Amino acid sequence: MFYGSLFVTLRLTNVFTIVSYNKNEGKAHKPAIERNRDIQPRGTAALLSVSADDVMFVNVEAVPELASTSYLSASMQRFWEAMPRPDGVSPDEAYAAMGHCAEFGRVACVTVGVIRTRKPDDTPYFITSSYVSDDERSPLCDFAEVLDNFFSQQARGHFVCGHNILRSEIPFFARRLVINRLRLPALFDYHGRRKLADNVIDTADFWAMSDFASLRVDAPLLASVLGVDADPDDYDPARAAELFHQDNDLDAIARRSERKVFTSAQIFRSIRNESLILSDHFIRKD
Repeated sequence: MFYGSLFVTLRLTNVFTIVSYNKNEGKAHKPAIERNRDIQPRGTAALLSVSADDVMFVNVEAVPELASTSYLSASMQRFWEAMPRPDGVSPDEAYAAMGHCAEFGRVACVTVGVIRTRKPDDTPYFITSSYVSDDERSPLCDFAEVLDNFFSQQARGHFVCGHNILRSEIPFFARRLVINRLRLPALFDYHGRRKLADNVIDTADFWAMSDFASLRVDAPLLASVLGVDADPDDYDPARAAELFHQDNDLDAIARRSERKVFTSAQIFRSIRNESLILSDHFIRKD
């Protein structure tokens, strides 16, 4: 009986192997443990292990689409007045601070940055480039092209990184592309959320230490805790609205965005227990 059962078991095993082989189009079926060896760290899990050369740091600087609610159409004014806001805050005051609401905001500037080292002692430098314009389509198109190039077929192991970028800046940018009837880059061409999350390192998610944490710490607070210099005024959305709509100071918008993306890079390095980049090793490219 024992040998008969063993023979049947072996026959069934062989049949299963043949079926698996056929389903994989001639490729031998790998055991689960062996397959896992081929999987590279993804998303926030990659923060501690990826090469910094494969990471692009991003900041999307958003402002209200118009200078004040008085310029909204009658229908959009009704929608805005129905939006929830803190007690005692008028619709106009709330509007100045709601740049990251894609239905009422717009992209003023996108800054990207990379960390590169120089010989002989591998000193880290941070190199930034900003795309800023009073015509929103310009930074939208420029950054979409940067994303397509960065995530080309030859660079599948690349990541974008920022603080709260997965829940805020990246979705906001994608929605503004749709509103402006512009093509989404390949990074956003996905079914479900997984593909996008695989290529985004969000330091806010890492700091939360849990998928169930409802509170995401703001970048200025986290920077202060980690000993990173950051100006809280750079994160005041009302100040961004003032610079863009009242002062028309695009250079100040770009500098503000560059400081924020540099802060994200410093948080990234601090969490990885790496030395911070010296302020005089911050390089702007036109």
